[in-house]
Amino acid sequence: MSSRSGFTIAKEALRACAALALLAVVAVVAACAPRAEPGPSTSAAARAPELPPSPDTSRLLALVNEARAGARRCGDAPFAPAPPVAWSDALALAAERHSRAMASEGFLDHVSPSGSTVGERIAAAGYRARAWGETIAGGYVDPAETVAGFLASPPHCAVLMAADFSALGAALVEDDASVYLSYWTLVLAAPR
Repeated sequence: MSSRSGFTIAKEALRACAALALLAVVAVVAACAPRAEPGPSTSAAARAPELPPSPDTSRLLALVNEARAGARRCGDAPFAPAPPVAWSDALALAAERHSRAMASEGFLDHVSPSGSTVGERIAAAGYRARAWGETIAGGYVDPAETVAGFLASPPHCAVLMAADFSALGAALVEDDASVYLSYWTLVLAAPR
């Protein structure tokens, strides 16, 4: 006999359906591909506050680096092993702000309803990047399932495997009143 409530089971079923729906969404390669654009310069005052990794984001970082350590195919594109990425508080802040916006505003996209892009979010968090990429997911909570989902999607996989990136920030925001219930954002970048 299960001690879980009907609400908990319904919530888990909704989360599973949301995860399947996410896998059915066609990713826009241009939104996920590594970018190299000039961004606004930032001062020391604009630097991100410390945002150390949580247990979930620490696990996710380890899984991303484990994936990068070996050669793999992302769809038809072969990728050689890539160097590990290091945690970035500034990129984590950009990721957290985007995950929070997706949860509270009810969207799952790389561009927010207000028009903000990952490049703008990175700059606003105080990170000076020469290249960046972003992966997002709705409906996942477990870091291993999240990374597996990204690796199964060729454009998201390509972002995780891009050898130019040396830093990563990530955030998971859960909101029981939102469409997907949970929102991951991973931002990878290379500094200027």
